[in-house]
Amino acid sequence: MRILSFREAPLPSVKKILLETEARGVKLQDLQRRVLEHATIFSKCREDKTEELVEKLMGLGLREVTAVHVVNICPRTKDELLSLLNFEQRMPDEEHMEKILEMLGEHCRC
Repeated sequence: MRILSFREAPLPSVKKILLETEARGVKLQDLQRRVLEHATIFSKCREDKTEELVEKLMGLGLREVTAVHVVNICPRTKDELLSLLNFEQRMPDEEHMEKILEMLGEHCRC
């Protein structure tokens, strides 16, 4: 097997990919099975809206890696969100942070 490309993937997308692979009759390897179990337990957002949510967060100025971490962790408060934004070059203002939390509330069960 060869890696053709790399990008950040939120847990709900990983779960969806592994379930689709399994549904095609492919036997998952042990590591893949553990990743699927982890993604099933810790996914907090709807699989069908995850990519759209990441794109919206990136539209608010977040880098892809930060947007994916925000979706994976699903912070509920500004303080929790701030801890995920430490590596951003530009810190979002209060209005953007409220918008991020609002979008997470719509698409995730935080």
